[in-house]
Amino acid sequence: MAKLVVYALMGSEYVGTTLAGLQSRGIKHAVKVVSIDPKKRKLPSGGKLVPEITYEDPEKGIEHTIVTDSAKIFEYFDEHLGLEHKFAEDKSEEYEALRKLVSEGLASIVRYYAWIFSPTWKATMLPRIQLILPMQGALGPSGWLKGLGSALVGGATKKAREHIKLGINSFFEIVPADSSPKAVAKAINDSIEPQVYSRLVEILSEKVAPHVLARRKSHPDDFVQRLNSVECYVFSMLGRLISTAGDAGFDPTVKERLTQEESLKELCEWFFEVESKIPLQWHNLHPRDVYPEPEQEEAAASAEKADAPAATEEPAAAEKDAAEEPAAEKEGSEAEAKEE
Repeated sequence: MAKLVVYALMGSEYVGTTLAGLQSRGIKHAVKVVSIDPKKRKLPSGGKLVPEITYEDPEKGIEHTIVTDSAKIFEYFDEHLGLEHKFAEDKSEEYEALRKLVSEGLASIVRYYAWIFSPTWKATMLPRIQLILPMQGALGPSGWLKGLGSALVGGATKKAREHIKLGINSFFEIVPADSSPKAVAKAINDSIEPQVYSRLVEILSEKVAPHVLARRKSHPDDFVQRLNSVECYVFSMLGRLISTAGDAGFDPTVKERLTQEESLKELCEWFFEVESKIPLQWHNLHPRDVYPEPEQEEAAASAEKADAPAATEEPAAAEKDAAEEPAAEKEGSEAEAKEE
């Protein structure tokens, strides 16, 4: 039996991209959420970045394989999963440029609003991180203790936020690329938000919308089952900007503003239509539930047999038939995850 496990950080826009692809094709998979603390994060590769997948399919001769990076994961899916509709059928330079724009540029904007811009940082990511601090129980929800909690989060996430700022600057070039990390950290702040928002609307309206809306028009009945890699990135990124990232439950950062943009009306409709069909699922997909061990399957089969009503005819034959049937395979549900 094939076994596919996605290693993830909860709510990650990159992991969400992988999950969108899997859910759009109805591919059975499990999700293993790893620690947000890089020092405690354990991945099969020994690295720190997510998404990462492991895949094996003994029937096809595919041994335990590890693949890291969302783009490489899509390439692997196209090559090994026998998909009717591949994620990267278009090999043109234009397509690759758009993929890079959304996977790097749009991602930088998503992170700016989640981690850097003070109003949205304090309303979204900060409270979530406070909940997982070792001292969060002692910090309390309000007053000066809450302020202390915010200060601790700021210190604990300083390096991560500085790294995010470097990525934002590489896209926006607020200061020269060869500037010191200190200069970049100082330049990427709340004051650049109008520039960031303007660029966001420009990318979505002029680059993204024409692509995804044309594809929906070409295949109105099954466009969700045909999502390409660009559309998976867009769906996941928008999930952080105007929705909750599926059942990860993240607060959207710019929903009210973006959904009121006339130029983005159809794109937002596209997003919510896709979300209604494949809402990203991060919870209840632990590997042990999706791919139970043989002894778990046997126990489940025994319990089912014990609960079954007694046969009214030929009890001995019925019992013999039940004993000869293979243990039922327990089907999993779908997903948990995030990347920094």
